[in-house]
Amino acid sequence: MSKTPITTSVVVPFHRNVAHLRRCLGALRAAGQALPPAALREVIVVADGAAENPEGVVRDEGAVLLTIDGPRGPAVARNRGAAQATGNVLVFVDSDVVVHEDALVRLARVFADEQVDAAIGAYDEQPDDPGFVSQCRNLAHAFIHRRASGEAHTFWGGLGAVRAEAFQRVGGFDERFTRPSVEDIDLGYRIGAAGYRILLDPRIEGQHLKRWTLRSAVVSDIRDRG
Repeated sequence: MSKTPITTSVVVPFHRNVAHLRRCLGALRAAGQALPPAALREVIVVADGAAENPEGVVRDEGAVLLTIDGPRGPAVARNRGAAQATGNVLVFVDSDVVVHEDALVRLARVFADEQVDAAIGAYDEQPDDPGFVSQCRNLAHAFIHRRASGEAHTFWGGLGAVRAEAFQRVGGFDERFTRPSVEDIDLGYRIGAAGYRILLDPRIEGQHLKRWTLRSAVVSDIRDRG
């Protein structure tokens, strides 16, 4: 078990949809209240060439706003947020993910084991958008992560965490990925190749708010992840 207290910094990349961001940050604030005092160092929202102004929402939810020119993509945004973070565990949450109230507590418990260097969670089984494609995409993701519970060889930026020291040693996210694509998978491969251990715990859950269409699903699979 860890002898060093776990301190958490959350990094949320943001480009558009303030309504989703508000729900994301509200859930993180509630999840942070379940941690011991001072265990949650900060929630950093990185506005990456934001198409909407998140300042009011960030202020209302007690988060920290970092603005960068862009959009330069989530790899850059996450790296810039991580550079400002003060916690010894970096938690990455997408701005369209609403973490469950126990998500940060569960992550802290995972990292209490000093042999664990990174951890990822899963979407829950109640995606927000009722559309057929959204339900299929999000529930398929949830199913895959539940089937793969345990030792992992990849990383997930939607709801994942890594020790700050390990993140720095592998060089963070590869900034050559300028769109949301496989930048998190790439990070996971490099974390594993460096000898670090990654766990997938599907009990660490978040609800996905994204509305998928057939077109966006095809674009994501072929252009961004193909």
